[in-house]
Order: sequence, then C-alpha cells, then structure tokens
Amino acid sequence: MIAYYSRYIENYATLVEPLTRALKGKTRKESIEWTEEMEKALEKVKGKLMQKSVLFAPDFKREFIVQTDASDLGVGVILTQRINGEEHPILYLSRKFSGPEKRYTRYNATERECAAIIFVIKKLRYYLDGQKFKIETYHNPLV
Repeated sequence: MIAYYSRYIENYATLVEPLTRALKGKTRKESIEWTEEMEKALEKVKGKLMQKSVLFAPDFKREFIVQTDASDLGVGVILTQRINGEEHPILYLSRKFSGPEKRYTRYNATERECAAIIFVIKKLRYYLDGQKFKIETYHNPLV
C-alpha cells in the first residue's frame, strides 16, 4: 500500500530498500525476520507520509526542471517548475539499481548520475517530449 504513495515521497526507493531487500524472492506466505533496520525504514516512510507535501499540476507553457541524484543504491528524481522564483514539485520518482547496475556503477559516481539522467528522460518522456527542460545535477563532472 505504501508504494502507491511513492510519487509523494522523495527518494522513496532508497528509503524502503531494507524492506524490498528482505522481501525479494519471497512469496506472500513466507515469513521474514523483522529487523531494527526494517523498522527504521518503515518509520522514515511513515514520517514522510505525515509531512505536508504538496504536488503541483504541471504547466506545459513553462520550462520543466529535472533534478537528479544518484547513490550506491539507486536514483532519485524531482520534476519541478519555477514560478516567480519558487520551485514547485510536480512529482518525485526513484528506483533502486538492479544487481547488474550495482556492479556496473559500483565505483563510478559519474556513471550513476548518467544512469539517473537516462532513467528520468525515458520515464518522464510524456512530460518532457517537445518541452523545454533543464537537468540539474550536483555532480560536478557533469555540470
């Protein structure tokens, strides 16, 4: 049920990684051993859900801003627009790196950041196709 709200939670995939790791390969009838790490992850997600988070409707007459961030675990993205100098989030998006991606990007932050940019352009093509948009990343070699 929490996954439904993932678009409202920044870096959702990274936050729930301990939970998804524990559930990977399990059937619904199999039990898992609940750990302190999993409890902390669940509490973080609950806390994020209780925060006031307002998403704005996109204005296709304005420039989109895509903010990306990558870690060892995955990528996080925020699609925003600036209106009167204020940033307004339209959606949050995140995902974990797959096993092969983790091995491929293990040591190279630039590759992780590039993977984030490729992921977001493909995933948000319905917002970005034919639109003016800017990509913001804090990874200096790409800037």
